[in-house]
Amino acid sequence: MKTKLLLVFLLLTSALSYSQNKYLSINNELKPYSKYALIDLYAGANFDLSHSGSSPNAGLLGTRPDVAPLLGIKFTHLFSKRVGWYANIQMNFYKDKQAEAVDQGFLGSFTENLADVLFWPVSIMRPSVDAGLVYRFEQQKWRIYPSFGVGYVYHLRDRGFIKSSTGSDEVLHTVEYKQRASSLTLNMGLSANYYFSSRKYLFLSTNFVQPLQKSSGELVRMDNDVETERLSYKTITGGRALNVSVGLGFAIGR
Repeated sequence: MKTKLLLVFLLLTSALSYSQNKYLSINNELKPYSKYALIDLYAGANFDLSHSGSSPNAGLLGTRPDVAPLLGIKFTHLFSKRVGWYANIQMNFYKDKQAEAVDQGFLGSFTENLADVLFWPVSIMRPSVDAGLVYRFEQQKWRIYPSFGVGYVYHLRDRGFIKSSTGSDEVLHTVEYKQRASSLTLNMGLSANYYFSSRKYLFLSTNFVQPLQKSSGELVRMDNDVETERLSYKTITGGRALNVSVGLGFAIGR
């Protein structure tokens, strides 16, 4: 009799333990369209889509590599059944080149190159930030989020210098150059998350970046403080890019 009671007790205990574990597992899963938050850590490639066209003054603006590595972190809050908001910080890594049409002299070039070496890798960091809204398409394993937002990109470093010299004609020749290439942006993206556990997922993301402000380069020549030449170049494509990234994400909340 005691043996039978012990067997019944063990069976009941096992059943209760199994039910409790199953209940906890179900409640630990984030059901589609429920309220929760996401944290994404990612790496990938940044593709430069800017172009100079046929302008003869395009050489007044610096250039960057066609492809550059990137790292980033993204936070998403899914506060309703269909929409949420996100905030993203991304760091692109590349060294930009000064404008071809500009010669800042040996000392200027040496100083810039020395600073690049001394402050590496900070000198090759090109940050960007953006924030906006996401829409939700969710299943148990796959979850897809189109996004739309605005941001700010540091495309090329701001440059500027003034160089003066007196020629054999006793005339003071001055060259002044300015480059401005950071911009507000419009960001459109799409990410796909695949859950391999209740709270962790792998994801693939693409993001198109379109500047809302023009990048510019300007060169002014003066003789004895009298302007003799002014060249300028502006483009809305400076900073246009496509980001492709993969990463690991974590879901938190209910």
